[in-house]
Amino acid sequence: MVDNRSKKSSTELAPRARRGDKLPSLAVSSLIAKVRIALKQGIRGSYYLTRLRYQLMYMRGELRHQEPIVIYQRGKVGSSSVYRSLLNMDLGRPVFHVHFINNIERRHWEMCGAHKLTPSAYFARSRHLVVSRYLNKEIKSGLQGRKWKVITLIRDPLKQRMSSFFQIVDLIIPDFEQRCRDNTLSVKALTEIYLERYRRDRGQTDWFNREIKPVFGIDVFSTGFARSRGYQIYHGDRAELLLIRLENLDKCATEAFGEFLGIPDFKLSNENITDDKTHAAVYREFVNTSVLPEAYINAVYDSVFARHFYTDTELETFKAHYL
Repeated sequence: MVDNRSKKSSTELAPRARRGDKLPSLAVSSLIAKVRIALKQGIRGSYYLTRLRYQLMYMRGELRHQEPIVIYQRGKVGSSSVYRSLLNMDLGRPVFHVHFINNIERRHWEMCGAHKLTPSAYFARSRHLVVSRYLNKEIKSGLQGRKWKVITLIRDPLKQRMSSFFQIVDLIIPDFEQRCRDNTLSVKALTEIYLERYRRDRGQTDWFNREIKPVFGIDVFSTGFARSRGYQIYHGDRAELLLIRLENLDKCATEAFGEFLGIPDFKLSNENITDDKTHAAVYREFVNTSVLPEAYINAVYDSVFARHFYTDTELETFKAHYL
């Protein structure tokens, strides 16, 4: 039986077929047969159902005549808010939300190994991989002269890593929720577990080189970044990329999305904020009181990524929070 949650996340990406739309009878028969096969394949069927939905969209002309929007970055940088905001505007064009497109299967197993998760446990938090597989195929096939519109967000690199850790902390520590309620989980213990898993993480620098550059042919580190305004638009052969710093999003969103997508009245809605979750107090204490090795902090803020997108003054301000 197909996972309803996976099915829901897939259907959010596209409008329903309009009544009166007609498809060639042979094509419909073929699609129905494929759906039946997909329904027999359980979770794996989620990918096929997603692909079939976009095949229907393509036959109706939506993917052929509209430039798809892809919200594409590492997790925990505020992308859910942007995704939900664009869906709420009902733009009449496909909107995708993924974290990986390149070498998807390898990324899946790397994440399982890095965080000592079972494949099924990781998949429960990674349903976006269903859409990633579909996008991987579509990007390779091309858009017949049109470009993908890609939106990427970035964030203070240390906060991004700590927030990513908390996103899956209940999988890393199976009795996490109970220990939070019993007040038996110390910040020191959490910090030790965090460092065990994230000390060697190359963060967002590695992500850009493994994802954006090979998938869309855009090297964000080869040109400067407009730090004062908080966003930059890059142009490539296959895509146009809007890159925004989360720290500037509230102030620059209207201007940035107006320039990039021609949306004059973009409004941001807040989604998926860790502070709003049941373990908010533990998360805040972890972020605000963790004692991290100075060498680790310096390494994070001396990275290629940090130096490229943030000023020395901004980085010193970030560091001061932890030193």
